[in-house]
Amino acid sequence: MKTLIFVGLALIPFFSGGFASAEPVPRNPAAIGKPRFTNPKWRIRHQKILNQARTGRHDVVFLGDSITEGWIYTKAWAKYFKGLQSLNAGIGGDRTDHLLWRLENGLYEALDPKVVVLMIGTNNATVHRAQDIALAIKLITDQIMHHWPKAQILLLGLTPGGQHPHQVRRKEHDKINRLIAPLGQNPRITYLDTKELFVHQKTGVITKDVMWDYLHLTKKSYERWGQVIQPRVKDLLGTRSKGL
Repeated sequence: MKTLIFVGLALIPFFSGGFASAEPVPRNPAAIGKPRFTNPKWRIRHQKILNQARTGRHDVVFLGDSITEGWIYTKAWAKYFKGLQSLNAGIGGDRTDHLLWRLENGLYEALDPKVVVLMIGTNNATVHRAQDIALAIKLITDQIMHHWPKAQILLLGLTPGGQHPHQVRRKEHDKINRLIAPLGQNPRITYLDTKELFVHQKTGVITKDVMWDYLHLTKKSYERWGQVIQPRVKDLLGTRSKGL
């Protein structure tokens, strides 16, 4: 009797269609779920989010890192999103791999949102390749659509990093955004790049009154961001046409 052994090959898909190769490749580190148990603040924040997720109604869920979490420390959060039954599930320092773990360990089970606002990858940019980050973001969107079949996704391009356009971090964010933008071709994903809100129109420079450390938003910037994002969220909820 013969024994057949099948060896699977990892393929790297291009978002525009087709495959890069059929050669075996290493597993993508940005797409392997991993917790941050050594960080006590992370554990506390993760558990708090899970407790909130398991109580009440959450039509809108924000997923991301410190830039997402930062909403809740501003007046803009209550002004633009609290009335939409929103849950902020951002945790400072998170990467795609950390968010994957959180989703797979409680959030998918606890929630059933109508709209997911997703921005993740900023903290990956200094440790992972842009293509790996983009593939991890695609994996997250695929999982969201599978686990939350009623949810529409508002996928935000990474906000810019670095004071000047020529800086490495700025270029990496731009590259990641170019790679994930085609995900918006899926009828359940709306891609939105808000970079122009934060950079000088002519010079491309970021000032401290917009991003206090050239990465994290000021309260003034959250206000401007909210003005742009809220109408998109309402459109996806189907509430803007009803005047809510």
